[in-house]
Amino acid sequence: MCPPVERKRVPPAQGDRPDTKTSKTLHNGIEVLELLARNPRGLTVSEVAEGVGVHRTVAHRLIRTLEEHRLCTRDPSKRVTLGPGLVSLAEAVEVDLRTVAGPVLMELAEAQGATAHLVVPEGEAEARALMVVEPRGAHAHIAFRAGRVDPMDQGSAGLALLSAMPPREQEREEVTQARSRGYAITHGEVTHAVSGVSAPVVGRQGKPVAAVGVSVLELKDPEAIGVNRPIDVPLVGDLRAVVPQLAEALGDTPREPSPELAGWIREDAERLAGLADSAPSGMSPVHPARLVVEATKVFPADGIMVRDGGATTIFQWTYSQAKPHDVIWNQNFGHLGTGLPYAVGASVADGGRRPVMLVTGDSSFMFHIAELETAARLNLPLVCVVAVDYAWGLEVGVYKRTFGQGSRETGVHWSTGTRLDKVGEGFGCHGEYVERDEDIAPAIKRAFASGRTAVVHVAVDPKANSEEMPSYDEFRTWYAEGQQ
Repeated sequence: MCPPVERKRVPPAQGDRPDTKTSKTLHNGIEVLELLARNPRGLTVSEVAEGVGVHRTVAHRLIRTLEEHRLCTRDPSKRVTLGPGLVSLAEAVEVDLRTVAGPVLMELAEAQGATAHLVVPEGEAEARALMVVEPRGAHAHIAFRAGRVDPMDQGSAGLALLSAMPPREQEREEVTQARSRGYAITHGEVTHAVSGVSAPVVGRQGKPVAAVGVSVLELKDPEAIGVNRPIDVPLVGDLRAVVPQLAEALGDTPREPSPELAGWIREDAERLAGLADSAPSGMSPVHPARLVVEATKVFPADGIMVRDGGATTIFQWTYSQAKPHDVIWNQNFGHLGTGLPYAVGASVADGGRRPVMLVTGDSSFMFHIAELETAARLNLPLVCVVAVDYAWGLEVGVYKRTFGQGSRETGVHWSTGTRLDKVGEGFGCHGEYVERDEDIAPAIKRAFASGRTAVVHVAVDPKANSEEMPSYDEFRTWYAEGQQ
């Protein structure tokens, strides 16, 4: 998934607003380039159209024209990015400054063992890195790309530029200090753990043309705490040592439960029961909500729960009936397919003492399905409950919402003859195949009772899996879906 499209524009000055005497097409073309500059990972044609505020066909014509002049380009996935032609245009304007500054920056970077930068003003509110030179002999240094744009009121280079301008209302104290001493110093403003020192370069007209300086990576004490956020009770130590000490210290002073605790527990139990009742039943293939309800009802009380998948995980958020003490899920910190390796690792770390249940989607499960051999060889008490719709269910839903029902849905479906329970048996695991609600719990119980790693293949309804995910409207905003 890609990050949200950055649409925020800097309002043009009054005299720069398009009017009847200017070219609207040229204005739109420039806005396309500005939009692409704010979204370096690229945009689809529809995203460009929405960001500029024109019809998709107009955006297509603008992009084709810019492509002919090498000002933008499209990658194999049809995402539009800035093109190499812009480099030659920029170099024609800034070649003199680059030529003069290049040797100075190289000397500065080597002398200080730090990354040297040359930053120029980008309008009244932003600053752009024109040149970046990294030291060749330093053991560690910060790296960032030329062309990066940051707010002018953040970072040493931006503050240095502001210090060479007339004072502004409510300007930062650091700008005033920089104006007095001739350079600006900042710590961790633009990038965490990076300090900067920059001085302004003033042109013949008394205005700043650039700022030159260095960015230094601060190697913090690994035991330092409270660096990036305040801590109420600071403790340094290994969790395995500190938590038992805290538990022992509190053993003789138990807290009285809140008078409202019993009510909260009752309300939560009623909520879970209501969700279980609301999950559609009697379907074959099984509705994914009903799969989650039936599977988590028989989750062992002392077990370890592992989650994976796209649509399958979303259904678990809402319909899970289990209250596990240990849950492992990568959330937004990694990719699909981590579930089986996580489950194997958790069971190994636990010494195989507690039962482990993995509830996952089929596509995610197949990322690292060979790890079933590891689990079977180690005879881990792991049961993999796999929701099988024979598709990338989350992406099928994206196709439907973006292009409508009946689109080709290219590349998101796979063979309906696949039997993951049989794949598990091939690795020496116990296998179960389920396609009815009432068979889910008995199959999982047999799997745990087998004493072996097990795969429970549960056929789920593909339409429900791609169209009926609960609370999906909020989830889709995390990945900017709907802006294609």
